[in-house]
Amino acid sequence: MGAWDELDTELTVSNDVSALDDIVNECSGEFAEIFEDTLQTVEQLKVAIDEGSQDGLEIVANRLMSRESRYATEPSHRAENSRASGKLASSITVEGGGYQYVVGTTIDEIYPMAVEYGRGEVHPIPPNTRLRFYGKEGYLIYPLMTSEAPPYPFVQPAFEEIVDLVEGQGLGVFREVCDRIEDVLG
Repeated sequence: MGAWDELDTELTVSNDVSALDDIVNECSGEFAEIFEDTLQTVEQLKVAIDEGSQDGLEIVANRLMSRESRYATEPSHRAENSRASGKLASSITVEGGGYQYVVGTTIDEIYPMAVEYGRGEVHPIPPNTRLRFYGKEGYLIYPLMTSEAPPYPFVQPAFEEIVDLVEGQGLGVFREVCDRIEDVLG
């Protein structure tokens, strides 16, 4: 995505429908016509699982992107003397599709890494010169150095929220559906 793989979150999904394939194999053969409706239902279930997992992963990827953008702009997750231009939040995108997505920033500069992990003091090179950048109010400033900046993570807390959400809600619903299928198929 951008220059910083450390800030990319790769999301993948894979489906193991081998138990459903076992049902198809057991119902095939000499008496396949007896199980025709069952075989059709199992095949439809396999397609639904496949499509549902891809659709679900897309939803998770977009929600992760939204949370990362929110953390990147929340005042509680910004340095007191920083200005919120929205550049970081708007650079967070989702790429991919189907079984794999990547959520990350497209910024190639060091800025996103410094926000996520913090940074030490910055001194100009060569010595005895001044730094040059825009301050909080948007004016050019020329300091001799900058002090260290603590981390204001936007990737890690967003990821943790999504994991909690998927584990708490998504897997619970999925387990319930699997239990119902198991009850029906016996």
